Amino acid sequence: MIFVYIIFAGISLYFVLRYAIRDAIIESETNKEKLVYTQKSSDLFNEICSIYTKDFKNIKRAKEIYNQSFNIFISGEDPKYVLENLMENKKQILSLYHSNE
Repeated sequence: MIFVYIIFAGISLYFVLRYAIRDAIIESETNKEKLVYTQKSSDLFNEICSIYTKDFKNIKRAKEIYNQSFNIFISGEDPKYVLENLMENKKQILSLYHSNE
């Protein structure tokens, strides 16, 4: 009878480990996508920051774009949403830069 319990426990352990590992792999893939968006957002914010600090320290509209970008970046929203908004802000600050030349 003990042998049956050992076999049952082994089979149960196999299925528990199998599904736990599968869930861990799925979660890591999900976090991988989130990490990519977060890294791209960080790079975009750094570009916006460098454009602002080099050329526009005294222009009010550029400061508004920079502040808005900073608030979006630290908001904790979905990384894809943050990336899209930062891309829009980069376009705005670049158009301001080109109109300033």
